Amino acid sequence: MKVFTMISWVAIVCNPVNALINARLSMSLKPHDAPLQAIPVQTVSLESLENHEDEGSYMAESIRKWLDDEWIPQDVHIKMAESAKKSYIACRESGQDDVMDILMAISNDLESNWQEYDADSFVNAWDIGNYASDYLINRSGNEGCECSAKIY
Repeated sequence: MKVFTMISWVAIVCNPVNALINARLSMSLKPHDAPLQAIPVQTVSLESLENHEDEGSYMAESIRKWLDDEWIPQDVHIKMAESAKKSYIACRESGQDDVMDILMAISNDLESNWQEYDADSFVNAWDIGNYASDYLINRSGNEGCECSAKIY
């Protein structure tokens, strides 16, 4: 009985507050007189990285070192890094040089075979894809994000 009374009281008190918050939010989201300007997303090209096999190997080694340092050395780190390397090389050999496209390929390839890595991994496919993109941005000479992991 006390639990029901407390829950009922909270619902009664919170509803007017939520209604006020929702009204304020909807007012602030109304279109303004000025048209919205599209802000293009800067792409990062890897055209300058020409030896795809070597670059893929460097990236795989960097991924392995990052995972081993972040967690503990494991064989699964080597396997995931090799998968990322294969994805990178396949992208580059097919003419893709945009970091975002390569990030997506690495992450999707790892995710589609995640049952091979899931039992022993402390990270997920997208963590590896994000690290790989940070690594590739760094290798291309572009400035990365301050919140990125240490690049090995």
